[in-house]
Amino acid sequence: IRYYDNIHGLASSFTTVWGNWNVQGEATYFQNTPIADAEGMMERMPVTKLNFGGTYVVQPTFMWDDLSILIEAAGVFANGKTDGDLQFDSNAWNYVVRAEASYFNVAQGLDLKLPVFFQHAVVGTWGGAGTIQVNNSKALSIALQSIYLNDYIVQLTYTTYFDGGMENLIVDRDNIALSFKYAF
Repeated sequence: IRYYDNIHGLASSFTTVWGNWNVQGEATYFQNTPIADAEGMMERMPVTKLNFGGTYVVQPTFMWDDLSILIEAAGVFANGKTDGDLQFDSNAWNYVVRAEASYFNVAQGLDLKLPVFFQHAVVGTWGGAGTIQVNNSKALSIALQSIYLNDYIVQLTYTTYFDGGMENLIVDRDNIALSFKYAF
């Protein structure tokens, strides 16, 4: 593993409330970012990253006690480069959607949460600056989390990766994870 140094960055971010949404965004400019050129050699160049998102909390209904929805879109751009200059595309963007329904006191001291996460790499294959994205690849994750007395947490998660063509090397790697946590 090689860790690159001397990457200088400048960022600006905001967060505000817009109607019922909490909205946030960030623009980041990096100098000296190592990116693979068309021959696969690492070249340092300026890179811009943008992200914009929002969180919405839905009022309780008979279907959930609490529901939060997060939406975020992000893009990355190799400044002044075209697709032919790099091993990957010169720009890429994706979005994620995460919804989590909560059910409080299902049994005495037991809460349940159902997080669902979806990610879609809409345009571009990008492999620079610690980020790997394959054009049109998608991921879907569904979990069941139980919380007992706010101390014991057990979570079962299933994640599937799909689309993205032959470049998506994890398309056949569905995951099942079981985790146990204790807070003290």
